[in-house]
Amino acid sequence: MYGYSTSAVFAYRFALLHPEIVEAVFAGGVGGAIPIPLSEYKGENLIYPVGTSDLENIIDSKFNEEAYRKVKQFYFMGSEEKKVMNNGIEHYNIPKFTSLYDEDVGSLTCRVLGEDMYDRMNKLNEIYIENGYDNITLKIYEGFGHVQEPSFSDMYKFYSEYLEKSNLSS
Repeated sequence: MYGYSTSAVFAYRFALLHPEIVEAVFAGGVGGAIPIPLSEYKGENLIYPVGTSDLENIIDSKFNEEAYRKVKQFYFMGSEEKKVMNNGIEHYNIPKFTSLYDEDVGSLTCRVLGEDMYDRMNKLNEIYIENGYDNITLKIYEGFGHVQEPSFSDMYKFYSEYLEKSNLSS
């Protein structure tokens, strides 16, 4: 799967909900709000789309952690994304002010990961590492805003490696 900006939200949420049918996700413009594949973190109940605690109520089954750990994932953003403005609000920086999050989810995201999207990316990386999610790569492209271009060579490498290891290349 590939997604950028709002379609990135679809891609990473779909991978969390249905990891048994997703093999790889490359997505950008993510604003540091990628799901945490845990039901709880440091005393916070991580509801969807922040985490997995209530997935059974949403998809009628428990989170498939085993399958999710097999989904190769690469998420990126530019170091200048927070300069993107929407009606005077830095909407990529504070998820509780975007149309992609309701107030409860945005507040939870900020409490667990922080209000600054770069702090969130760093915190997500820390959480993924401490929980053994070596299938997830996060990258910030220095000097770029909300654009896809700096990711093209990484995307080519990502999918080339994926195809090489999968049955799809034969």
